[in-house]
Formats: sequence, structure tokens, C-alpha cells
Amino acid sequence: MKEVIARIEIRSSPEKVWKIITDFQLYKYWNPFIIEIAGSPMMGEKIEIQLRTAAQKTRVYHPVITKVDPPTELRWYGKAILPFILDGEHIFTIQENEQHNTVFTQKEIFKGLGAYLGNTSMFDDIRISFQMMNSSLKSRAESNKR
Repeated sequence: MKEVIARIEIRSSPEKVWKIITDFQLYKYWNPFIIEIAGSPMMGEKIEIQLRTAAQKTRVYHPVITKVDPPTELRWYGKAILPFILDGEHIFTIQENEQHNTVFTQKEIFKGLGAYLGNTSMFDDIRISFQMMNSSLKSRAESNKR
């Protein structure tokens, strides 16, 4: 198992951050990492995700939404075509801190052979991509945009 995590504090309410991360149709306008999601943030929904990493690698995944808990958590789980190669659970958590700001955490838990055999640069690329997305989310949530 391998985890990649990125956190950011956002001067906005958890509800506003939740609205942004669950409005999949608008990702293409603000998100440099997850450039498109087809589908809805509903439990059991199979979605299609198009990614562009910081290293400009593009990928398409078809995970299933496994948890929708407004306004605190959204999860999806994806499996590789071949069993036990590289499966991943993507988790967004939203928590209010003592200053009434939002702490947004993005995490991916990788399982399978790829989690053990994947090179450091692959996981670094993912971490940087998470940080880019988190920064864009912060900018959007702290502005007057939806």
C-alpha cells in the first residue's frame, strides 16, 4: 500500500468547498489536475475521470463513487483492468478548523503491485498534481466564484 496526501487551508466555509468539489461540470474551468469528470457525485455512480498530471501525463479512469458525506467527505475507488496491478481509492476530506477556515485534504491510497513497484517520480508527480489542484481550489473558494 502507498499513500499520497496533500493538504491546504482555505479561508472559506466547508459548504462552499463542498459545492466546488462536487460540481464536476465546472472542473474543466478551474482544475489543472482533474480536467474533466463525467457523471454525478452519487453513491454507487460510475464516473469517468480525465487527468493531466504536473508532468503532463494524461490518463482516463472509470472509478465508482464509494462515499458521499456532505460537506465532509467524497470518495471513489478505481481498479486496473488486470487484477492486483494498481487499484486506487481517492479521498477528499473537508474539515472546519478552530479559525472557522476549511482544511481540505486530498489523498490517494494505492494497492497492488504498482504500489510497490511504482517509482518515486510517479508518486512525486501525483503529489505535485494534488498540490496544484488544491491551490486552484483555494483560489476559487476564496473568490466570489462558485
